[in-house]
Amino acid sequence: VAVGLRVEVALVRLVVTMMVLSLAYVVLLRLVKEELGLIRLAYGQLTGDVLFSAALVLITGGTSSVFTFFFSLIIVLSAVLLYRTGALYMATASSLLLAVIGMLELGVLGAPDFVDALRLAGVDPIAGDAPGSGAIFRNIVVNVVAFYAIAFLGSYLVSQLRRSDEQIQRSRLSLEDLRVLHRNIVSSIQAGLITIDEGLGITFFNREAERITGFEAKTLLGQD
Repeated sequence: VAVGLRVEVALVRLVVTMMVLSLAYVVLLRLVKEELGLIRLAYGQLTGDVLFSAALVLITGGTSSVFTFFFSLIIVLSAVLLYRTGALYMATASSLLLAVIGMLELGVLGAPDFVDALRLAGVDPIAGDAPGSGAIFRNIVVNVVAFYAIAFLGSYLVSQLRRSDEQIQRSRLSLEDLRVLHRNIVSSIQAGLITIDEGLGITFFNREAERITGFEAKTLLGQD
């Protein structure tokens, strides 16, 4: 019961800390307007999220924690916001933090074992027994490979999406230019011209048609 209570207290403190930081991010987002400032804010916020994920993983069982997928979510978000550079940065930070957690489990950082290391910090992991060294190493390798694979794949997909959006925008601008050119040419011809759609609604009424009929185009467009 005491172990569970200490874990719950640690999780509550962690969640409260992230809520306070989130409020600070909201305030900063309203204050920062420059592109460079927004980029720095994004790096800062995502770095904080990675540290939060590392703390959560540390509390809930180390490299075998079910919450290691939080690192992957942050890497995907980094790819969306900061593209390949940001995704690789977060993948590297996640890998290093997970390696540190693994070294705590293995006792490389001076702690006799992972459980004792957490108890020194006043926290007991939810998982009862620390995994073996082979399992720890395997967990680290699998996750690190996944982090970088997600970073490269996510950034590639985002870059492809950006190119598609740019092409659509260029096509839209070209189409609008053609429409303007067509409208100017047709409006300037010395003959009355009226166009209609399939429902017989008036879609175009040039200046000469206005002069001949005495009606204004704005009152007739869309009419039968």
